[in-house]
Amino acid sequence: MRQIYWGTAGAKWRARLSILLCLALLFGSIPGIAFGCTNITFVTSLDSGQVAFVPGTGSITATATVESVGTPHLITEFSWAIYDSNNQLVQQGGTGQIALPSTKTETLVIPVDALGLAPGIYTVQLAAQCAQGNSPFVSPARPPSFSVLGDDETSPVAIDDVHTSNPYPVLMPAFITIAATDLPGAPFEHVSGVDTITWAVYDAADPGTPVASDTVPGESAVIAVPLIVGTYTLEYTVTDNAGNFTSYGPVTFNVSNLSLDITAPRSSSDAVALYTAPASISITATDPANAQDPLEHISGVESVAW
Repeated sequence: MRQIYWGTAGAKWRARLSILLCLALLFGSIPGIAFGCTNITFVTSLDSGQVAFVPGTGSITATATVESVGTPHLITEFSWAIYDSNNQLVQQGGTGQIALPSTKTETLVIPVDALGLAPGIYTVQLAAQCAQGNSPFVSPARPPSFSVLGDDETSPVAIDDVHTSNPYPVLMPAFITIAATDLPGAPFEHVSGVDTITWAVYDAADPGTPVASDTVPGESAVIAVPLIVGTYTLEYTVTDNAGNFTSYGPVTFNVSNLSLDITAPRSSSDAVALYTAPASISITATDPANAQDPLEHISGVESVAW
């Protein structure tokens, strides 16, 4: 087996070679050895699939896949720029110098919530620069636009199904339903959603203290009608998650000694024996009173099946 003896001169060359290798690790290139980026591709996606960001929340995740010749190499910077709908640069930033191995996927998180962007539509442009001074790699196209939303300043609305004309029979348990929704306001205004419904039922003879009350989360509330004869009022307030609210009432309803509704509804139509297309048929249904029992409850027509 042949053995190489470096000697004094060989030791010097070995030291020089070690220095060159250290320089390669630091700067990604040495004379006669090729180092550098050959390709950078970008993939940009919105966090959790969102396309609109509530004020103070959300971020964009930008991913750059870097390929290089030689190991290791340096990327001087990943940078990003945000443009508004008029193609004007509104914000920009970068990561600073990042050291990467030969093939690396680097994830850059852009904190949209920290940028103080006005409500509107924006796009992001990405770029990366190799340490060797090559021309920067720039994402060929901006990602799908995202929206920044303004504060929710629109109050929610609600409806109820209180029977204001026909009294509720004391012998038949009945319920009142309140349904609420948070409507969109101005363009790019955040819709925070209904937070709670607060309701109270008062006895008209003693309106100072509610006979029943509650605060329920969500977009609906179901209220049991009191099983005591009397006149009552309903008041309720719906509040969204931004603190906007709308109050309703008082809505007056009665509970009486009416008996149960045992009278079948009646219907009629304008159908004829022969038609020439196109044609339509109208069906009308009513829930009549009981002539033999004037205290019978009239529950009303629920549906028409044909």
